[in-house]
Amino acid sequence: GATVAVALDIEDWIIEIDNKSLTHRPDLWGHRGIAREIAAIYERELLPLDTSLPKTGRKKATPVSVDTEGCSRYIALPIDGVSKRPSPDWLCWLLLAAGQRPIDLLVDLSNFVMLDLGQPNHVFDRERLGSQGITVRNATKEEKIVTLDGEERSLKDSDLLICAGREPVALAGIMGGELSKVADETSALLLEVATFNATTVRRTSNRLGLRSESSARFEKTLDPTLPMAAAGHFARLLSTIEPKATFPAAPSDVGNWSDPAGE
Repeated sequence: GATVAVALDIEDWIIEIDNKSLTHRPDLWGHRGIAREIAAIYERELLPLDTSLPKTGRKKATPVSVDTEGCSRYIALPIDGVSKRPSPDWLCWLLLAAGQRPIDLLVDLSNFVMLDLGQPNHVFDRERLGSQGITVRNATKEEKIVTLDGEERSLKDSDLLICAGREPVALAGIMGGELSKVADETSALLLEVATFNATTVRRTSNRLGLRSESSARFEKTLDPTLPMAAAGHFARLLSTIEPKATFPAAPSDVGNWSDPAGE
């Protein structure tokens, strides 16, 4: 006679905040930011969140080259020992409560961190990237990329690309590419967490008619100190779910950025 929510131990509250003024504040595009705001309003203590990186190995860091002003910070963290599989129930239920459809552990965890901190991130298949490393650059005129939705996109030189060497593997800040999608058997991954220029992302997104949860946040101008926290949050959560996960090298951290709080 119990309700399904009680029987499955998923009884929970969902708080919906409908205030259009919030959309202009990038710090309120994540649950952590909302919690911080409410704590300040009601003078309550904000519970701590450990976003420090777990221990990393001593292998060579992933080469990263940023050849455009459209990216002020790019972090690349290699991950080993994890393959695509269904997410644990608690993660699925939390994503469903936030209006997200669970897909697999890697995608779900990426979305969870984005919703939690407001910082988009992306997981690449390291085996499909090759050994050339990551290059962030502007597209060339008439260059094309097939995005994860299967559509071929014609680009302009104002668009920003993530490349394996010179081969495009993602439309920066908007959507990953089909060529770097994580294969089922892969256990070598690369986590990308970056800061992209808001105007560049917005113009590309509008021109292509391709708006994503990531682009909606990058369009607001994100705090460049967030990427390392998001990388640590992702890595810690992943280690909790998959104890066999390892981080063979320290994260690459490249870019010309400064802490807004220190300016």
